[in-house]
Amino acid sequence: MFESGAVSWYSGKQTCVATSTAQAEYIALSQTTNEGMFLRQLFGELEGTDHGPVVVREDNQAAIAIAKNPVFYSRAKHIDVCYHFTREAVINKQIVLEYCNSKNNVADIFY
Repeated sequence: MFESGAVSWYSGKQTCVATSTAQAEYIALSQTTNEGMFLRQLFGELEGTDHGPVVVREDNQAAIAIAKNPVFYSRAKHIDVCYHFTREAVINKQIVLEYCNSKNNVADIFY
């Protein structure tokens, strides 16, 4: 969302098989990070301003923990390296992860 309007959304099958809910959410978080950083760069080029880090709201605390804490890596060794793009973006302060309760999650239409 940008201001109060939806700019981008995606609904579809993931391209790999996840062995846990945390892994599935982490993969989706990686794809969201990619899209958010692309949109940040696009808006920055169009407007000539920097909006700061992208705020990503996630409803899975395990996925947030994997992204924020490198020590958690021992429990996430099975996750492909390409999905750890989110961890780099958090470290570089390009994105900010916030926990969002499922009740308040606009994207969760099934709740």
